[in-house]
Amino acid sequence: MPSVLRVPKYRRHKPSGQAVVTLNGRDIYLGKWSTKASRTEYDRLIGEWLAGGRCPSKADLGVSVAELALAYWRYAKDYYRKDGQPTGSLPRLRHREKIT
Repeated sequence: MPSVLRVPKYRRHKPSGQAVVTLNGRDIYLGKWSTKASRTEYDRLIGEWLAGGRCPSKADLGVSVAELALAYWRYAKDYYRKDGQPTGSLPRLRHREKIT
């Protein structure tokens, strides 16, 4: 017998008084508990989640580790300078492979 996959519940987060749903292990707050706006947001998120094959949408995934590392490297190249020259801290931040 195939297992039944359930839709995550619309729940109340008692400490904050907000509605919440957990999708793929991540709590998403929907607004004030039991309001039309929070129910509408719940319906929208569940619809996107189901349409995406029960996976978060690409917009929900945020930034990748590689993108974050590259952004920090670009920042560090300017920050770790003294009198226009790279300081000794910069080479320690760099991985063996060259980052451009």
